[in-house]
Amino acid sequence: MTEEKHKIDDEVNPHGLADHKALRKMGTERLKELLDQTYEMRKDRLKSTPSASPSVNHYIDEWITVVEEELHRRENESV
Repeated sequence: MTEEKHKIDDEVNPHGLADHKALRKMGTERLKELLDQTYEMRKDRLKSTPSASPSVNHYIDEWITVVEEELHRRENESV
């Protein structure tokens, strides 16, 4: 491999993760973290402001649904 080609590869993959599975696992773990945070945010929002705007609650519920569907899809692909 030429030095120039190696330099380009490093720029594309700054974390040195050449393995697609490792990147996917990182993404899945991050999605799970975000989902947990969103559940907590939703729960806190309901406690602190029961009369919160329905559109905000709907947006949060929609986000939770999208993330859950993506995690489910990823689990099915790995089997």
